[in-house]
Amino acid sequence: MKRNFTLSLFLTVVTLLVGKLTYATNYIWDGSVNTYTLTSGDNLLIPSGTFTGTINSFPSGATITVSDLAVFQPSTFPNTNGNSASGTMYVYGTFTFTSPLITNTGFTMHNYGMVNLGAVTIKGNNQTWTNHYGGTINFSGNVVMNGVTGDDNNVMVNYETINASGDFQMNSGSSFINYKDFNVSGNFKASGGVLDNQGNFVVTGSITMNSGASSITNHCRMEASGGIFISNGNFYNYSYLWARNSDITISSGGVFQNVLIGGATPPIVHGRNYSQSGGAMTGPALLYFYGTTSISAGTVGVLGVTTDTIKMNDITRASSSTIFDNQAANTVRPNVIYNAWGAPDSLRSYLFGCSVEILLEVPLAINWKSFDVLVSKDIPLLLWSAEFDRQTVFEIQRSYDGRSFSTIEQVASIEGRTDYRYSDRFVNNQSNIVYYRIKAVELDGDVKYTQTRIVKFNHKPGSVYAAPNPFTNNFIINYTAAEKETITIRMFNVSGQQMLAKNVTVNTGNNSINITEAAQLAKGIYVIQVNKGYNMISSSKVIKQ
Repeated sequence: MKRNFTLSLFLTVVTLLVGKLTYATNYIWDGSVNTYTLTSGDNLLIPSGTFTGTINSFPSGATITVSDLAVFQPSTFPNTNGNSASGTMYVYGTFTFTSPLITNTGFTMHNYGMVNLGAVTIKGNNQTWTNHYGGTINFSGNVVMNGVTGDDNNVMVNYETINASGDFQMNSGSSFINYKDFNVSGNFKASGGVLDNQGNFVVTGSITMNSGASSITNHCRMEASGGIFISNGNFYNYSYLWARNSDITISSGGVFQNVLIGGATPPIVHGRNYSQSGGAMTGPALLYFYGTTSISAGTVGVLGVTTDTIKMNDITRASSSTIFDNQAANTVRPNVIYNAWGAPDSLRSYLFGCSVEILLEVPLAINWKSFDVLVSKDIPLLLWSAEFDRQTVFEIQRSYDGRSFSTIEQVASIEGRTDYRYSDRFVNNQSNIVYYRIKAVELDGDVKYTQTRIVKFNHKPGSVYAAPNPFTNNFIINYTAAEKETITIRMFNVSGQQMLAKNVTVNTGNNSINITEAAQLAKGIYVIQVNKGYNMISSSKVIKQ
């Protein structure tokens, strides 16, 4: 998830392509040419400035690269069925095209910066849209993802933030994997395709499934303010599904399956009214509805004795002879019970199935004051400050994949002491990335975790590391240089506005650069970019508290 774009790498790739495709042309826009008709194998680089010219064609095999110093805002871009975009784009800066856009077979998007598009129709097959760490994609119009039935070959993957102002529709042959924040102001409709949500999936309108070719899997958190309607297809819920101030309806061939992973909280389904006139709901779950619940057809639960208990809560009644307010015969199975329980906390993070991108930004528990990891001579030093009850034990946990953590040491708390440290001398520093967190176990058995911190071992020239993170006033950028050179450090807020630009001369070897200017910035999340000339060396995220 680390950006790494260099002009030398770009030119090397171009040279290889030219060696194989003698007709390929390497274009570097310098402001003198404003119209390009690209053919397969051609490469266009926008190194800086704002391009507002014309792209007549963008076929498969062609490449457009937008530097982090550039804005690509063409007045004309291939956007018709006969001449739609099929090439590959690398966006490190900004790409804006608000007219309707049609992409076709082979189109590939790698976004590390900011992409602003209007209505988008994805056609053909073998397309891949990847919104990388630090990137943002904004759709101001409706989005339709198509594909080839039976082959989920048009894929969209989100590691950061995608915002859709209109409706977002998935048809057969499309696939969407969300690891972080996906926000839809209109309606989300699954008329086919596969959605895998491992982050925050928020829809202002409704979520609708109406095709047997549709599959939605929620591992983390899904929310819809306009209701959730499942008339066909398969919905798998591992975590928290919320029809915010609205209803959940299951009908016809809709199958809603709650899935419990060992040790996790049972999946939660939360809403106002629940109505079922067909289909089925199975698996263990906590159902919480504060309006009217009814089932006229279909089934809830399974036959026989199982441990997969579905618990229905309805705060309008203190007790009940039926599970639902209105319940037809032979619809509710033995493993469904009426059991009043408290309303779920809608702000709670349901972490068991959430992505690493979500886990890394889980707020600190109330008794945690700070947690940082610094690296000195390839030895991670964990520093934390906390206030806990007596006999609390800190379990230091390490992971090499961000998901499977193991305890490597236990540290007993000392009365009157709040600051602690631990050096991990047994870490495998040949790994590129190592994850750390601390689990505090209180005397009464309560468990509270810190945020997860990342350590990157990269001994090559050009490696960058910022600490402490989060910071309060200033932070240090550790930069390894191959020679004496000048670099540019930029900071952007989450809206993509540049808040800081600083030129620094560094010497060969390790350099520590104190970013004191950050003290003037407001609290929040920022993206740091380190550039050498037109080339972006690194991009990372810091949080000011």
